[in-house]
Amino acid sequence: MKPKFKFKDLYLPAMTVLCLLPLFLLAFEQPAYAPADQDNAESQKETPHRVISLAPSITEIIFLIGAQDKLVGVTRYCDYPPSANKIAKVGGFLDPSYESIVRLAPDLVLTLEEHRDHRKALDDLGIKTFTVSHRFLGDVMNSVISIGKVLGREDSAEHAASALKERLAKVLAAKHHSIPPRVLISVGGHLGVIGFNHASIASRKTIYNEIIEMVGGTNAMTSDIPFPTVSAEGILTLDPDIIIDLVPEANAHPELKSEVERVWKTIPGLRAVNNGHLYILSEEALVRPGPRVVDAVEVISGIVNLGREGE
Repeated sequence: MKPKFKFKDLYLPAMTVLCLLPLFLLAFEQPAYAPADQDNAESQKETPHRVISLAPSITEIIFLIGAQDKLVGVTRYCDYPPSANKIAKVGGFLDPSYESIVRLAPDLVLTLEEHRDHRKALDDLGIKTFTVSHRFLGDVMNSVISIGKVLGREDSAEHAASALKERLAKVLAAKHHSIPPRVLISVGGHLGVIGFNHASIASRKTIYNEIIEMVGGTNAMTSDIPFPTVSAEGILTLDPDIIIDLVPEANAHPELKSEVERVWKTIPGLRAVNNGHLYILSEEALVRPGPRVVDAVEVISGIVNLGREGE
């Protein structure tokens, strides 16, 4: 029986959101241990047969290039495609189980740059790692190729990357109006039960800024802090033309969308809300920038261009 949604659960607890958006929130720290280039060079000497993925976005790429037969372990957040759920779990993105990893005897563990501490621990255990970055769109495209190369699926990886780039090219070719709308993207802050409390907003130092600009908009949040926490007063000062709030938990609780919308409407005089340009989105691809990041680009492009129709 599906658990009943409670309003106090309006947004995921902070740590759960962190697990959904780890690369965004951790990618900007100075690494204490990051011999990724050396590890990658060592990993490419021979094709692995038993592979573990420590990130949902990496798991999606492995399936995309048809190398899932090599996967022996994934994180508990690796649930796409659905068949990934059948693969042995080795803990979470932030808390992998080294015992489980060792037990599976992998030839290679695929990690993101943010796994710097885990990479060191695996190195100490004598386990090879291969590291990719998913901070920006170009990183994602490059990682499809590099993962395909290290797993012996170069041809299918090239084909997959080309298909993704073709879709992005179509977005770039879309007609853009002369005045770009100012777009604000909220990525999982906290909305109060009675009214708006605060939200984490994507700044120009994130992949979301890249997407906004790609589809012809401009980011309303110009801070150098990747995801600054902004109050209702701060949101009103920014007063964007378009607000996009990413609420992936609404997939399990569809009624959450209307509740989130109601709370946004408690901020008086907000241009985007008054003009009908508040969008509550639950698509998981929007908070998991692997190969489905192109889906996110297409969704946001549709919203930004729809917002221009009133110009």
